[in-house]
Amino acid sequence: MEQGVSGALRLEALSALFPFHVAADLELRICSVGPSLAKICPSVAPERHAAECLRLVRPRVPLEIAHLQGKPRGLVLIETLAERVALRGQIVIDEPQGVVLFAVAPRVLETADIAALGLSLHDFGPSDPVADFLLLLQTKESILNDALRLNEQLGQRKVELEGAREALLAEVEERKRAEEALRATNEELLQKLDTIEEQRRALVRLSTPSLHVWEGVVALPLVGRLDEERSSRLCEALLAAVTRGGARVAIVDLTGVDAVAEGAVERLLDAVRAVELVGGRCLISGVSPLLARALLEAGADVLRVPFFASLRAGLAQVLAERRRRAAF
Repeated sequence: MEQGVSGALRLEALSALFPFHVAADLELRICSVGPSLAKICPSVAPERHAAECLRLVRPRVPLEIAHLQGKPRGLVLIETLAERVALRGQIVIDEPQGVVLFAVAPRVLETADIAALGLSLHDFGPSDPVADFLLLLQTKESILNDALRLNEQLGQRKVELEGAREALLAEVEERKRAEEALRATNEELLQKLDTIEEQRRALVRLSTPSLHVWEGVVALPLVGRLDEERSSRLCEALLAAVTRGGARVAIVDLTGVDAVAEGAVERLLDAVRAVELVGGRCLISGVSPLLARALLEAGADVLRVPFFASLRAGLAQVLAERRRRAAF
């Protein structure tokens, strides 16, 4: 048999071209097995009958020479009985040489099938299209794996961006709430400032009250601390009473003053002179010892201003002057 095979095709060349081949005689007794097939299917061995270790899956006929001769060069699917390895290829029958050649290769659909069989690309013949198919599969799997990794990265990036977006929306919402709270606080503060301003104006009016005593006579009683600001407001009140209120005499009562700030007496005297300049007359009553010292320190102009110990004394003086004018 080996001599017959050598005459048609040397055994070494056969193994190189078809590493998964099975060569048998016309009685289907195996005489040669390719090295790659022997590696994964040790049950397929020389001297064994092909039907003892192989079966035809397609066409579904018994593995007999009579059935094989009826389908020359047809595509067949073979399975090893022991290892359950699927092999696909062609069966070539050379009756003159007495040789039946199973030119097959493992049936693989993905590169994982090669690894499961314990094979590599080197176990396939250089002309075997399976090698090209496996290269294509490897390329496809590599591209697919890269695409899957990229898709995973994109998915992770999408999750991160979604998280960042939600965090940004939460921050924007928080800022909106903070701005609304700040706006409400600002409005509340403005309302409080308006209230304080109203109260301040009311206190200013109360701090320099103008009391209409008689026709042409007003009294302005002061209570508490006398400072420059209050003396300035007193000047404004006196001028308003004389110019707009028609008063001719204004009595400034200092009975309730318990403290005098530096410079307040000078502003008080300025208010008296301002009233005189617009045609009015100003009297000061209720001078305490503390205020008397402050008035003396103010200088000689103090002697030009009528002073009275009490508001009653000042009013009595104004009433006496009116009676004298009425008598004439």
